Amino acid sequence: MSRITIKDLYLQYPNKWRNINSKTIELPYFPKEEITDNKLTLDYHSWKKIVLTYHRYLLEYLLTGRNYITPHNVGHFQIQKIKSKKNNIDWNKTKKIYGPQKGLENKKFIKHKNIHWGGYAPLVKWKTSPVNLKYKYHWKFKPIRAFMSTINNKLNGETSILNFKDAR
Repeated sequence: MSRITIKDLYLQYPNKWRNINSKTIELPYFPKEEITDNKLTLDYHSWKKIVLTYHRYLLEYLLTGRNYITPHNVGHFQIQKIKSKKNNIDWNKTKKIYGPQKGLENKKFIKHKNIHWGGYAPLVKWKTSPVNLKYKYHWKFKPIRAFMSTINNKLNGETSILNFKDAR
């Protein structure tokens, strides 16, 4: 499954602009025929600043504990807290105790305890249940690592604002 990046989204934007007289080819590349000149025209760097600012405000909105309902009936996003059923291994502590040996088969693994979260972890969930979207089960949403680390840093162990519903 391929990921859709900010550059891919910019290539779908109808009002693109770039400097034609430049000696270097700017990325992302698009043909000269797609260059427009109107009041909505943006170059890639300006467009990217707008999108990243919107994402920052969206993150702040989600951190207040409210649901974000997307336009065009594509679902809604919320941050939930879940208790993990997996046994996540803390490889750093395990390797510290047993050393950098390769034979860790007979050793006991140290597991993450999530003490600062009380055993829970935040999860950004895309709810598609009331959505009239074709092939909605073929789509999935996975936030990038920087988005999740921002959530972890902003919440700092405070999970009282998160929805407690089971995220599975």
